[in-house]
Amino acid sequence: MTNGRQGTALDSKDNDNPFQFQSFKELKRAFQEQMARSRKHRGDESDFSAAVRESNDRRAAELVSSTFYYWSSLLDSSNVDCVLTQEKQCVLIDSTPSMYSGRERARFTLCVKNGTIAYHSIKCAANELIVTNLAKKLYKFIAEEGLQPVQRQYVYREDQLGPPVENLEFPFDGIFEVGKVKRRQIRFPSNKGILAMAIVVANLKPEERNVIINDLCTYKDFGCLNTQRLWGSIVTTSQITILLENSAIQSLASYVSAEQRSNAELLKFARQIATAADYFERAKFVHKKLSLDVCLLTADNTVKVVVFGLSTGLFPKRVYLTDVDRCRWIPWECLNSKDGTKPEPYDCKAVIWTLATILWSMFHHAAIPFENETVNEIRGREYRKTCELDIIGDLLPKGMLEILQSCWSERDKRPSSRNVLKAIKKLEQ
Repeated sequence: MTNGRQGTALDSKDNDNPFQFQSFKELKRAFQEQMARSRKHRGDESDFSAAVRESNDRRAAELVSSTFYYWSSLLDSSNVDCVLTQEKQCVLIDSTPSMYSGRERARFTLCVKNGTIAYHSIKCAANELIVTNLAKKLYKFIAEEGLQPVQRQYVYREDQLGPPVENLEFPFDGIFEVGKVKRRQIRFPSNKGILAMAIVVANLKPEERNVIINDLCTYKDFGCLNTQRLWGSIVTTSQITILLENSAIQSLASYVSAEQRSNAELLKFARQIATAADYFERAKFVHKKLSLDVCLLTADNTVKVVVFGLSTGLFPKRVYLTDVDRCRWIPWECLNSKDGTKPEPYDCKAVIWTLATILWSMFHHAAIPFENETVNEIRGREYRKTCELDIIGDLLPKGMLEILQSCWSERDKRPSSRNVLKAIKKLEQ
C-alpha cells in the first residue's frame, strides 16, 4: 500500500484527470458513486463484460467450427464409441451437463479412446482451445499424446445408410414440411450406427437445389446443445436427403400439457429455450417459424429447438402473414395494417416477443396464443396491438411475469435474449 501511494497516479495533484485519486478510499468512493449513477446492481454484468463474453463465445464457435474433428452435439458419451474404433483416436464434442465436473462449465469435451474412453474438458482462452485440467493447448496435447483425430463427415453416400426403420414415427414429425420423415441408421466403420432423421427432398428445380446445397454448406456447424443439429446430407442429381439429429422423442407441448410439471423443471426448459434464442441472436440468425411447436424433448428432457426442414428449403426464410397459425406467435407490429402501414421486419426484437409467448404457453400447459380470437383479429395489427394474453398468476414462478412483460413491451424497450437468459437463470437460483 505504501509503495502504491508513492505512484504517480495516486499522488498526482492534477484535478483535471478524473482517473487519478489521492487514496484508495477516494478511488473506492468514486467507484461506488459511479455504480449508483449507472443504477446497476453490484452483481450485474457491465456492457463491456457482456461484449467481451459475446466476443469470446463467437471466437470459441469460430475455433471449433474450423476444427475438422469437431462433432458438436451429434455425439455424446452414449454413442461416441461409434466413431472411436481404434486406440488413440479422438473427437471434440459439445459438453453435456452430465460431463460437468464440480464448478467446471467447459463448453467442449475431447473424447479419447485409450482402453476405455477418457473425457477432457476443453475451454477457449486467449484465442486457443485449452485442455482445462492440464492448462495445455489442445493441439499440443494431441501431438504429445500421439492422438489421431477422427474427421467429421458432412457428405454421405446412400450405402452408408441402413434401410428406413419401419413403424418408427412420432406425432411431431408433422412439423417437418420439406419432405417425408424417415429414421435411418448412419453406419460407421465400427459396424455400429446412429439413428438419424432422414428427410428426402425430391423434384427440385435447379435453382432450388443450388439454394439448399449452399445452405447445407453454410449451416453445417450451426447450432448449440438446445437446437436440433444438422448431421449432413446425401446429394444426387434427382434429390437431396437431409440428415438431422434424432434424439427427440416427444414435443415439449405434449409433455407440459399431459400433467402439471414443477416450476423447477419448467424453468429449466425456459432456460434451454432462451439459450437457443441467445445462440440465434449471437449468430445473427432469425428463426422465422419459432413457436412452442418446434420445441422438442429428448429422453433426458433436454429441449431441442428445430431449425431445419420446416419449409421447402433447408429452413424458413420468410414470414407469411396470411398464415394465422404463424401470426399467433409474432408481435403486432409485424402484422398487416388496415391503413396500409408497412409491417416492421420480423427480426431479433420481434423474436424476443415470440420467446416470451413460447414461455407463456409452456407455463400455461401449452395454451394456444389468442385461441378465442377470430382469424381477422389474430392477423390484424390494430386489434393485436391492444389485445393481451390471459395470464394465470398461480402458474408462473415468482419473477417470470416481469420477464414476460418486459419482452412484450414496446419494440425498442425489449431486452436482448442474453438478458432474458440471465434473468431466467436468476429465477433458478
